[in-house]
Amino acid sequence: MQSGDGRIVIRGDLAGQLAKLKQQDGVDIMLSCGPATLGPIASTPGLVDEYLIAVHPAVITAGPRMFDRLSRDLALKLVHAEVFDAGGVVLQYRAIPD
Repeated sequence: MQSGDGRIVIRGDLAGQLAKLKQQDGVDIMLSCGPATLGPIASTPGLVDEYLIAVHPAVITAGPRMFDRLSRDLALKLVHAEVFDAGGVVLQYRAIPD
């Protein structure tokens, strides 16, 4: 995927690049990533303000956990939940600062 149309593709030091983006005035950041990326980013205090998690009604026996490689506990507060007819849910959590 290429950067453009208000999108920035970042690679390498994701936590460092996200911290720089957060310093910009008036910028909302939405990060789409998988478990291998989410754990290390979530482990950086103050980097992620909210988590928007989509849960599909399926159970698998193998694969990465959602917060694989997380190196610290997270305190989260549920701020919104939406349930869909097919059984999926979207959960919005706010990170509670340390």
